[in-house]
Amino acid sequence: MKYIYIFICLWTNVCLAQNKETVFLYFDANSKELCNIPQDQKGRYNKNSNLKRFVKIVQNDKNTIFYICKEQFINSQKDKRDTCKVNLLNTIKFSKIENLIEQVNKVNPLYPDKVFNNIYIIEKINDSFFVKYKVKWKYYIE
Repeated sequence: MKYIYIFICLWTNVCLAQNKETVFLYFDANSKELCNIPQDQKGRYNKNSNLKRFVKIVQNDKNTIFYICKEQFINSQKDKRDTCKVNLLNTIKFSKIENLIEQVNKVNPLYPDKVFNNIYIIEKINDSFFVKYKVKWKYYIE
């Protein structure tokens, strides 16, 4: 029985690992857009229902923290950052944070960074260039 349980655990991990994908999220620091937090998530955010959609914080140690609908993404100084021409934006398929939150809540809500292989935040810095940040999605409670 013990071996069957171990086999099922290993098989599940292998299957989940194969489903990992790379996702891209668009980030607009100048946006005034608000997030509508689902009823079942309001406890995590002190019962706020409308929160600023995009928040960016650059720390003294050069780490950049992005919040998209209060979900935390961290680009540490050692993580990859690329500056690219804006015409490449047409080749990127962006994901919606709401869909990703739903997927994370089904698969691994305490470790969202384990659900997707790579997560990139795309921030347009001017009419010619954007920055692509490789980030880790961190779970936290306010």
